[in-house]
Amino acid sequence: MHALIAQADCPAKPWTRLRLTKDTAANASILPPASKLAWTMRVTDLFAYEYFRKETAEPLQLIQPAGAWVRLALQMSLESDAVLRAIMAVGVAHRACISATNASLSVLMLTEDAVLARKLYGEALTALQRYIEKAKHRAASIEPILVVSLLLITFETIFQDRYVAFAHFRLAQKLVDQLHDTKSTEESKPKVQSCAAATQLSATFDRLRGELTPLLDSMQITDTAPLR
Repeated sequence: MHALIAQADCPAKPWTRLRLTKDTAANASILPPASKLAWTMRVTDLFAYEYFRKETAEPLQLIQPAGAWVRLALQMSLESDAVLRAIMAVGVAHRACISATNASLSVLMLTEDAVLARKLYGEALTALQRYIEKAKHRAASIEPILVVSLLLITFETIFQDRYVAFAHFRLAQKLVDQLHDTKSTEESKPKVQSCAAATQLSATFDRLRGELTPLLDSMQITDTAPLR
């Protein structure tokens, strides 16, 4: 995950109510420009989204297995408040990291971009928690939770919050494991909107599991997560 960062790159309020169009839903390779969201967003949010789309997402897509889930995240940002806010947080965090390349982490944490990134990160966590509550009752699908988890892990890797990153990895991995549990009934499994998207996301977490397991073992991370 550190290598990925090094190379890379529920609605709550009226202005955050977004809709996924039929055309964009049918083609996950399309990267929606901010013009499709501009009328719903604050200026700072719009800047954060555009920075992710232009400076973070495009390089990230060249790195496997990030390509599929990054494109999926951009598509989901048109309808998911949690995904949108996580995207904005990662975009600003990436900008803060780039602007502080030759500075210490303590300096990075004091920049305006870093402060804004943390604010957006908090909003993403709140939106994710609301969405999880809906998903618990199968009133919402699992894919946005997995995408937001990947975005949060990316954010936390940038800011070196590795314990929190591992907690979010564990949260998402539990959901992936539930999808593949052959002993569970379909009604007891998390709701899936797109089998293709769920399969891609599952493959991403399976790959991350192999990369993170040695680190998890060395850090003696317990099987807990802040979001349930």
